[in-house]
Amino acid sequence: MSVVGLLLAAGQGRRMGGGKQLIPWPPPHGSGTLIGSAFDHLKIACDEMIVVLGHQQQQVEEALVPRVYVSVSADPTAEMSDSIKLGLVQALAAEACQCIVLQPADHPEVASQTLRAIIKEAVQYQVAVTPRYQGRNGHPIAIPRKLAETIIDSEMLAGLSEWFRMNACSRKFIDVHDAAVIVDIDTMEDIKEIIDSSNVSD
Repeated sequence: MSVVGLLLAAGQGRRMGGGKQLIPWPPPHGSGTLIGSAFDHLKIACDEMIVVLGHQQQQVEEALVPRVYVSVSADPTAEMSDSIKLGLVQALAAEACQCIVLQPADHPEVASQTLRAIIKEAVQYQVAVTPRYQGRNGHPIAIPRKLAETIIDSEMLAGLSEWFRMNACSRKFIDVHDAAVIVDIDTMEDIKEIIDSSNVSD
């Protein structure tokens, strides 16, 4: 069985003022980038990696050097569902792929045990598996091959989250002790909150 990590990094990050993928991480130390951290954490549990690129593609590719992955180009102005479908199609091109872990690039520190837990459940029960922390749904989501094929053939007019709401039997949730699954970095204020929280815990 092969597990493919699918990192979504095509968006413009408008609320961040653009270039969200290239933000130094962990701030403010500058030891890497947001997308680099997301990639490295996801790769631990995956055999292969796919990155969907769009906005500032060349700069993001440079930030990912020397990491090995397959790149897919998407329209940065399109809906995220377009990136998802493009990435899933690429993942399923590998015959050995039995599970895809779909993750936005702004979730930089999901724990390896969380990833392995959702992959195990997705393969065992053949449904998508979403981690949940203290009652809040998070990312990434593990999707078995057959379900990925179904999603590709669906219209997803209102996005993947709405598709799952309409097809509730296709997904299950597992509770995890990993606050990183609900980290959602959209603004500089989000980063400040994370820094402040880190300083308090230190």
